[in-house]
Amino acid sequence: MLNKFIILHISISIGYLLYGLFKKERIEAINEFLLVFMIPLLGISHLILTKLIGTQIKDSTHILNSYGEYIKGKNQVFQIEGINLPKKINTISMEDALIYNTNKEKRQLLLDVLKGDYSQNISILKSALNDEDSETSHYAASALMRIKGELDKDLQLKEVQYEKNKDSIETIKEYIEIVKKYMESGLLDQFTHYKYRSIYLNLLKLILSKEQSPLYYEEKIHYEIKVGNYEEAREYCESYLNEFGLEEGPYLSYIKLYYNLGDYKKLYESINSLRNSSIRLSPKGLKILRFWMERKKYV
Repeated sequence: MLNKFIILHISISIGYLLYGLFKKERIEAINEFLLVFMIPLLGISHLILTKLIGTQIKDSTHILNSYGEYIKGKNQVFQIEGINLPKKINTISMEDALIYNTNKEKRQLLLDVLKGDYSQNISILKSALNDEDSETSHYAASALMRIKGELDKDLQLKEVQYEKNKDSIETIKEYIEIVKKYMESGLLDQFTHYKYRSIYLNLLKLILSKEQSPLYYEEKIHYEIKVGNYEEAREYCESYLNEFGLEEGPYLSYIKLYYNLGDYKKLYESINSLRNSSIRLSPKGLKILRFWMERKKYV
């Protein structure tokens, strides 16, 4: 009986790990696996209960889902401007165009996309890969291959320049820029993306050791939060506040951190500190504060 329980427990633990690696960040998946494996029954019960409670909170207040959408703009639609098609309005939704247009119009639409900086239109090209029209999907596949090739070439060039001159701030900045573009292209497999995300975080650490900048602080904090390195993110929030305490950026970064940690007490402490300061808020800052003040009674 004991052997059967051990086998079942190991199977559940491994299954939970595989599910986590597929659905979540690697660090979070491994931490949850260790909890499930090291504490039989209670570990997985704790995780399930926590997720159920979390789901109820999300359903009742909509905060965890609505915050990101609110800040970015809930109704953003990717559009292509300046399309020269007969009887078409000048600005149209690309998704609708790929669904409702004729094959001839879809091909022309993709050709118009390719005339511009089509590296900015990767999501459009990827959606066109599965189009029922073979010529449309061929255009998209060719463009994506070309984009990937150009990104690889640019990345290799900046890597060589960086290896030759690691002390140059401008060289580091240029390398950071191309690594981010490469990492966020949507053309990488999971392993390659993980590799360059790690490189990106190390480059941000390096540039911040040489030059303090709100841009790089916010990037560093954002990606540390994204990968679940909350203590690292907290340390950079503190450094950011020490360097730029008269700007709204550090406070907004703290708000983002505490939101992801689910620590609403600390989140509202950061909001109150910002409200009680003499800092002049940007439209973005005002938007974030209004969002949280309107929802204060729910958390």
